[in-house]
Amino acid sequence: MNNHRQLSLAEYERLCAEACLRFTPSGSREDDEETLAYSICRNVYSFLQENMMTFFPLVDVPNLQAYEEKLRQLVAARQSEPFNTLELPRRYIHKRDTG
Repeated sequence: MNNHRQLSLAEYERLCAEACLRFTPSGSREDDEETLAYSICRNVYSFLQENMMTFFPLVDVPNLQAYEEKLRQLVAARQSEPFNTLELPRRYIHKRDTG
């Protein structure tokens, strides 16, 4: 684990945007939200050189909620400046809903 790599707001926004660019909607809003949240998590974990095996599991929690919580925990521990860890991903996820 590389505890020295930090995440800026600009880098976080880039990682969220990249996840959306590669995304293909399924037609199910719930499934799409989960898929995008997972993709954003995967991008952030990769950027911070974290092992995705530490991502799982959160038991008895819906997937979307689990993804958001894991993302919140990791980003809060590594952000180089204060920003809301869930607002930006939610904005990108909901932007996809409206086209």
